[in-house]
Amino acid sequence: MDVSLVVIFVLFIAIFSFYLGSYESKQIYAKRSGKFKVRKKSIVVYAEVAVFDCAVKGNDGLIPASKGDYIITEADGNRYPLKPDDFKKNYEII
Repeated sequence: MDVSLVVIFVLFIAIFSFYLGSYESKQIYAKRSGKFKVRKKSIVVYAEVAVFDCAVKGNDGLIPASKGDYIITEADGNRYPLKPDDFKKNYEII
């Protein structure tokens, strides 16, 4: 087998493996499935993406959520919306 083909194959496998573990690939899978687990620091909570403008019932009453916001549900049942940029800074999909 030609050495250059082996090198190309190894590079392809490395790039493909990196892509499968990337944040974007997990985000694509999460968008397809609807609800997904996410991790904030060492606390596991549940999140879902708002598909339309709505209000989320949380401990502080009704909180407005825009289409595309992440709705976080904590272990104690408290719910609140979070903008996508803030979600990406503080959470990772597991």
